[in-house]
Amino acid sequence: MQVRNRIVHPCMSMRFVDTAGAVTQRAIDYYAERARGGVGLVIVDTSTVGSLSTQPGIQRIDSDHYIRGLNEIVKAVHLWGAKIGIQLTHVGTLVPPRYIGGMTPVSASRNPVPGTTGIHSRALSINEIKDIQNQYAEAARRAKTADFDTIEIQAAHGHLIGQFLSRHTNRRKDRYGGDLNRRFRFAEEIIDQVRARVGSSFPLMARISAEEFEKNGITLDEAKETAKKLEETGVDCVDVSLGITSENQLYLAPMAISRGHYVYLAEAVKKCIGIPVVTSCRINDPRLAESILEEGKADFVAIGRGLATDPELPNKAREGRFDEIRMCMACNDGCVTVTRMGKHYACTLNAAVGNERDCQIRKAEKSKRVVVVGGGPGGLEAARVAALRGHEVFLLEKNNQLGGQMVLGAVPPHTEEVKNTIRYFTNEMRRLGVKVTLNVEATPAAIHELKPQVVVLATGAEALIPEIKGVHAENVITAWDVLRGANVNGQKIAMVGGGLVGCEVAELLAGKGKSVTVVEMLPEIAGDMNVVSRKYLLERFDKNGVQVLTDAKVQEITPERVIWVDKKGSKHDLQADAAILAVGAVANERLSKNLAGAIPEMHIIGDSRSPRTIRDAVHEGFHCANHI
Repeated sequence: MQVRNRIVHPCMSMRFVDTAGAVTQRAIDYYAERARGGVGLVIVDTSTVGSLSTQPGIQRIDSDHYIRGLNEIVKAVHLWGAKIGIQLTHVGTLVPPRYIGGMTPVSASRNPVPGTTGIHSRALSINEIKDIQNQYAEAARRAKTADFDTIEIQAAHGHLIGQFLSRHTNRRKDRYGGDLNRRFRFAEEIIDQVRARVGSSFPLMARISAEEFEKNGITLDEAKETAKKLEETGVDCVDVSLGITSENQLYLAPMAISRGHYVYLAEAVKKCIGIPVVTSCRINDPRLAESILEEGKADFVAIGRGLATDPELPNKAREGRFDEIRMCMACNDGCVTVTRMGKHYACTLNAAVGNERDCQIRKAEKSKRVVVVGGGPGGLEAARVAALRGHEVFLLEKNNQLGGQMVLGAVPPHTEEVKNTIRYFTNEMRRLGVKVTLNVEATPAAIHELKPQVVVLATGAEALIPEIKGVHAENVITAWDVLRGANVNGQKIAMVGGGLVGCEVAELLAGKGKSVTVVEMLPEIAGDMNVVSRKYLLERFDKNGVQVLTDAKVQEITPERVIWVDKKGSKHDLQADAAILAVGAVANERLSKNLAGAIPEMHIIGDSRSPRTIRDAVHEGFHCANHI
């Protein structure tokens, strides 16, 4: 199989299927857009090979009924010159009983079922093992019939094959358990049967977790041996990933993990085998990808979230338009948080993901004069899209730089990727000819002077000041004040509010040597963070000595302490030289109220409508401008 470049869109759980697990137009359009953008190889959603592995949102290939829909994706991708593969899997113990008719999930051994309490899988019998191996073979036959160019066997992330490979989940005493040779036998027999169905010349790939980072889990040394065995068994390419779905989604590394941090895993595997190796995880810059290839650390680079954020990344890189690439921030808000809620894949910075057909940006029938107030993420996206539609766009920003709250969001540790987004939008304003004015307070008079036909208000939000006794004392400031550079006097700091902002500022202050205690009224902190980012945050809190009080409601702040009550109503004192408020935000509505009824067409977006996330602001900015 010859691929036009070494960029791979890896298999991701997009949830673009219907309730029966069949392909939808949404999926076809998504993958076609990535192919049009220049990617070399697309590997579509993981597809389940058997009914005991089904769950909502997961693509199916366990019946000939699904061949026609899968072939529609293949045709759409081939139309743009890319190759296409499909990943086959059985998730084993990862599926809750409610999704498989109340039956007990299966695995290599008896293991806890993630997301349940007290429910365990059962060990597969030999006959059941043979049945599942045949299901893989039949799924491979269907994939080849649907005209896929390659098939990838999912042996990573704690799926069923991974459950057999790992001592963490395989405690069998028969021929499928014990040393690595025996634990590999399940995969080996699957590959043999798949090869018998698709023929000797059909390209086969396998994805492995080179490290599970779990007690008794797969280690890099074992992974290297597994890769050798895969090559010997007839696999043509090894796709190196890491982690397991049920415990740690490390393959969805947040921005706290440096770019390319796990490339060393693929590099180590590559040294052991003679077939191509794919590397992945936190590679969002094509220049980094190129250096990985030039240094011989891998043969292909998988860019998953990055291609969701900007499907044209390959073409822009090929043409040297690096400043135009909209890089993934690894915020994991849309791709992780949203899909865990059972919704289809979304991207914070790309509102068109999963809606490519309806979200095409076309020239407007009539050019209008559009004034955007506010240079935060929502206002910048609105200005970008309005300019692409051919409108004359003015953007007014009260600060001395663009970015809005993203400027503050880029201050705490491990948030450096936010700066790339600010840089991208700033470059786009210049490239698209948006007339940007900084350091200007947008008054009704200033807006009317520009004679706009349309006004987009993206004036953002202000920090919420709660009704707490002593909240206006000199030793009380907001988390936003800290991010703007305000001095925090004293050593002992109480962070009032343990959401995303409060936790990030707590870490920032702890890094400066402050003794920080987070006081949160809810049962847990960082509840508004995605699960992967939160995991790393809590680990850093332990390392940096950040203390946490939950179910704690602050009643009073004095110059020396914070008084709080627990859920039983008992009062407690916390010694604190300063209190930092991070209890939310309120929409800035002053300008919208002053302009009401005075502008022919006015739109209110982002936090100025209701304080929420960057994703909400960007998406509202996109959809608003795409209909002007």
